[in-house]
Amino acid sequence: VIDVIPGATGSNPDQLIFTSSSRLYFVASSTAAGKELMKSDTPFSAASVVKDIVAGTADTEISSLNKLTGDTVIFA
Repeated sequence: VIDVIPGATGSNPDQLIFTSSSRLYFVASSTAAGKELMKSDTPFSAASVVKDIVAGTADTEISSLNKLTGDTVIFA
């Protein structure tokens, strides 16, 4: 387990999806990118933004994450 944003702010992770390659995708907020799709490759690795869909600190409104035959699909 990692803290996406260390400190009191919090990242509010949501919509966690595990893939067959043990990668975790989830929606969370960061101070640099706002609310975006993130991933973590192992349980103890740092999380990173997959793609800053709405550039800058503005939030991307991700309505759902779905796992389809091993692939993760994002609806924004």
